Amino acid sequence: MTVHRPLPAFTLIESLLACALVAVLVALLLPSIADVRHRSRRLVSASNLRSHATIFGSYVTDWRDTYPYFTSPNATASVVRNPSREIALVVPYFGAHFTWHVALADGYFAGDHTSKAFRPPGREDVRPGYTAYWYPCTFIAAPAFWRYKEREGPHQRVPTRTDQVLFPSAKALLVESDIIFPDQVQFVRPRVLAATVDGAAQERPSTQLIGSWYISGDGPWHGAMHGTWWPTLHHTIGGVTGRDFR
Repeated sequence: MTVHRPLPAFTLIESLLACALVAVLVALLLPSIADVRHRSRRLVSASNLRSHATIFGSYVTDWRDTYPYFTSPNATASVVRNPSREIALVVPYFGAHFTWHVALADGYFAGDHTSKAFRPPGREDVRPGYTAYWYPCTFIAAPAFWRYKEREGPHQRVPTRTDQVLFPSAKALLVESDIIFPDQVQFVRPRVLAATVDGAAQERPSTQLIGSWYISGDGPWHGAMHGTWWPTLHHTIGGVTGRDFR
């Protein structure tokens, strides 16, 4: 005669306890997973910045040690083009800070200004044709333009050179952008990701920022974009001769 033994099974209480344990473990692991994802994205962004800084190094070599300069200081607006993709953007003079990749696309990025390399992973707020890796305005105006007693006007909007940079490891060449809110309030992120002139790229705590910038931004003339509310590193006192990091 066949004897039917009852199959082992969890009681209701045991099942509830197992579900509760799984929920607790998930709650404990979620912050770690989110932190790993954030760190991974920052590493990719730092790699992008480092690669672009290398391209800038090639550019200055090709252009007699001069940093990228392609908007007109005297025009109300400039047209930034990527001929191979038939793209043209109309921007003010200091609009070069987020359209540099369009101007350099044909010569240094195989014509592709839409590459994911111009946008940090996970950032969906970047408009097509623009980059979230910003080129500080200090590189397209003379150092005197960024000193209170020496600023005179648009005629100081000139290209800068590598020999003017006094602190290559402390001078931001490209900066991952902040998101600017409509209230136009100046703020400093806890950590800032930037590539420096020497080609390094890393995330630094805001405590390492020098924190000294031209308070009125680009000035009152045509072609200006940024005021007192613009983030740090873009209007450093002394321009390319100044320091951004301690």
